[in-house]
Amino acid sequence: GVRAVADVQRTHGTPGCYYAYGIPLRGRVGRVNWCHLTNVLTLAWRTVPLPFSMRLKFRILERQTVNGLPYADVISAESNWALDLFDAVYRTRLVKSVNGSDDELANANHALAEERQSVAVVVGTYPYKALDESWRVFDALRKTSSQLTLHVFGDETLAPSAIRTRPNVVLKGNRPRSEVIAELRRAKYYISTTLIEK
Repeated sequence: GVRAVADVQRTHGTPGCYYAYGIPLRGRVGRVNWCHLTNVLTLAWRTVPLPFSMRLKFRILERQTVNGLPYADVISAESNWALDLFDAVYRTRLVKSVNGSDDELANANHALAEERQSVAVVVGTYPYKALDESWRVFDALRKTSSQLTLHVFGDETLAPSAIRTRPNVVLKGNRPRSEVIAELRRAKYYISTTLIEK
């Protein structure tokens, strides 16, 4: 909170840049303050079906994020669609920062050397991930690759029963990020359907 920021500034001085990755700003921390929207649901939660507890969580997070935007010198998101969620008053501060991380980029070349398994991967089981649409994509892919299986990462209880009971579907549950990335590296396909980000 505010006390921790004051302690850091007192001990180490004001940082040149403060990068708030999915964390609402509560004041100025660095000389340059960068706010990155990591989850578009923070600003688009009203448009998707979510359980009440998640709707409440995102309502609170939205309010905190919007209240912190005046402190941001740079505001980023991972798509133009997400950037359009911000009020026009912030247009001059907006930057698209595409998704991807150093370890994913570093492993991209290794993936070429590995033999791809006959697997399609879906990451996420929340309703806005549109698993029914993911199944349709998977089913179309199976027409050319009959041995294909679908591996689904995320909370198994949120996966629709129609998906859970289908043959060729393996529910992997919530797994460490390293396992998900390893699976993606070996998979023939990555399927990503969503109701919100375009």
